[in-house]
Amino acid sequence: FFSTTFVFGHLFFLLLVASSDEVRMNSVTLAREKRVAERRRKRDQKRWISLWVSCGALIIITLLVFLLAYFLRPPDRTETMVHTMNENATRPMDVVVLLDASGSMRPLDWEKEVEFARRVIIKLHKNFVERNATFRVSLGQFSTSVKMEMLLSPQVDGLYTHLRTWQCLKRWDVDCNGDPEKLACEQDPTCIVRRRG
Repeated sequence: FFSTTFVFGHLFFLLLVASSDEVRMNSVTLAREKRVAERRRKRDQKRWISLWVSCGALIIITLLVFLLAYFLRPPDRTETMVHTMNENATRPMDVVVLLDASGSMRPLDWEKEVEFARRVIIKLHKNFVERNATFRVSLGQFSTSVKMEMLLSPQVDGLYTHLRTWQCLKRWDVDCNGDPEKLACEQDPTCIVRRRG
């Protein structure tokens, strides 16, 4: 019994001694494989992390695009049908006519200017009366300052249908003070005395 155990034990010892280089090689290989496996595991772990981060970023970007498209879309168009009746309505109108009475206007031009203003005012008044609308007019003149001759009024027929003017043909307006025609024109509401300044 002793010899058999000894032989087997010896063989085992010899086997251990004979394969110690191989055991050392296996432990080095095992350590290397362990390091390679650890590196591979870390690399795979990094790949998974980067894959999840990329997927998360892609999902967030997609959601942002949809949200922006939803909130920045043009508003819904609503069509409103408006039924109107054909009624001609003209709003009231106020007109202020200012005549150029400065010294640059020749006497004949001044008379034409007054006549033109009279015709325009009468024509406008007629058009507004036909439409049953309010029309008010005022008339003034300017040279070195503005002087309103006729204040804003809806009465056109009496004042403007007989509108006339008087002007001093001398060099200065003060040279005509006391002229009976000037005094008569100043008393008449349908007459305008030209004031050159």
